[in-house]
Parts: sequence; structure tokens; C-alpha cells
Amino acid sequence: SGGEMGGAEVEATILFSDIRGFTSFSESHSAPEVVAWLNTYFERMAECVREHGGIVNKYVGDAILAVFNAPLPLADHTQAAVRCALAMLTRLGQLNAELRTQRIPEVNIGIGLHTGTVVAGNIGSRDRQEFTVIGDTVNTASRIEGLCKSFQAPLLVSERVFSALPETNGLER
Repeated sequence: SGGEMGGAEVEATILFSDIRGFTSFSESHSAPEVVAWLNTYFERMAECVREHGGIVNKYVGDAILAVFNAPLPLADHTQAAVRCALAMLTRLGQLNAELRTQRIPEVNIGIGLHTGTVVAGNIGSRDRQEFTVIGDTVNTASRIEGLCKSFQAPLLVSERVFSALPETNGLER
């Protein structure tokens, strides 16, 4: 409440992640089981985002939209987002080991990263507004995440992200 509508252009790195097989999982489990499973997953992934200086902008169903360099400035935001994505995959492996012991289905995800200009600010109506990021950079990050399925890869980054890395750290072009 009290925030101004609109925003400012800023360069940011956008991280989109999405759970694979979520629809079939949700169809075969009760709503309370799905919520508990999602909350456990979201908690672990949100920790990674916070630890690397980003913010979880929103959860969209089973997807996460995270932003690095908005609303708070973050030096080396592209590198921080890549480190976050790699940490998410590591933490996911730990979570899956726990889930296996409880005979709960494992979680598989795709993560897409892109860096570019966004408008970061408040959108909505007088009655309800939210902070978010808007622009083709966000759309591109989402599309890159969607390509993870085609490439059968848990993580894909745009050329812009890849080029910003000081070392490739084993990532392939």
C-alpha cells in the first residue's frame, strides 16, 4: 500500500524455473499433499535465491520467477544468478534424497536465465498492486526455461548470460 504505480528501466538477470511432471503429480495426490510438497520445494529454492542476492518475485503455479538486480542493486547480478541456479540444482539433489526416503516422488526442474533491460516497479490497480518486472527479458527467460525440455537439460542460459561469466565453469555452449 502507498507505492507509486509504474517503474524504472534497469538491467536485471531473470531466473525462471518450472517443475517437470507437476500436472501428473498433482492429479495423483490430494491437494494438501501437493501443497506440502510444493511448499517444501519452494522453501529450499527460495533459500538459494536469497543466499545469492536475488528476490523471488512470484510463484506462478509450480514455477518460480526470481530477479537479480531489482528492486535492490546487486553487483555481478548475472554471475549471482548463475551461482544461484547451480545451487538450486545441488539443493534439489539433497531434497530428492530426502523425498526418496519418504517414498515421495522426486522433483525435476528446468531453469532458464537471461539478462537484459526490464521495467521494475509496481503494476496493478488502486485496490491491488504488486512489484514485478516486465519486458522481453522476462519473456525470453521463460522461453529459455521451456527449452530445457527439448534439450533434456536442467539449466539453460542465454548467450548474454554465458558471455558475462568470467569462466564457463564446465558449462557448454
